[in-house]
Amino acid sequence: MINKNNNFNDIPEEMKTYNNCLRITHANIMPGRFRNCKGETRFGNDNEGQYFHINLMKSDNIEIGNFKTDIWRPATLDDLREYGWRIKELPANPAYPDSEDTYLLKVKFDFANPYSKDWNSVVKVYDTGDDTVTELDSTTVGILDRAYIEKANLKIRPTNPNGRDQLRSAYVYEAHIYIRPAFVTSGSDWDE
Repeated sequence: MINKNNNFNDIPEEMKTYNNCLRITHANIMPGRFRNCKGETRFGNDNEGQYFHINLMKSDNIEIGNFKTDIWRPATLDDLREYGWRIKELPANPAYPDSEDTYLLKVKFDFANPYSKDWNSVVKVYDTGDDTVTELDSTTVGILDRAYIEKANLKIRPTNPNGRDQLRSAYVYEAHIYIRPAFVTSGSDWDE
C-alpha cells in the first residue's frame, strides 16, 4: 500500500496512466452558454460534443493526482498549465470595477471511449429534495443544461494521461452533481 504522504511523482510505473488527473470539490459549473451537455449545434459549430465549463476561481479544493494510488496534492492555475491542461481566460469586464479575470476549464463527456471502458464517464445526479440518485448517459445528460446545480464533485481525466508535451482536453471520469428538485419534476425532461 502506498502512503498518501509519499512524493507525488514516486508512483509505480503501472499506475502512471492515471497520473495528472484532477479532483475538484464543489466545482462551479458555469450556466447558460457555457453548458452544452446535450451536444447541440451551437454558434455554427457542430463538432463540440457534450461539455460544460468550470469556473476554476470559484471552485473549492482543486487537486491534481492519481485515481489508482489516491495520491493528491493541491493544484494552482500554474500547476494546471504546467501539466498541459487547456485553461481559457476571460478578462475582467471593465464596465464593472469589482470584476476579476475568470479562468475556465472545458470538460467533455465520454460515454463510449473506444480505447478503454475504464475511462468512460460516470455521471450521477442527486436530487436534493428527495435524495434520489439517477445515473445519466449520453442521451439523458442533456438535462444538466437547464438544471440549477447546487454543487458538483468531479474527477477529471486528461486526453493524454501520460505526457506533458501537448495541451490536453479534460474529460469527466466521475461526476456527482447535486441539483435543486424543481428541475427534475417531469419525466419529459429526461426524454429529450
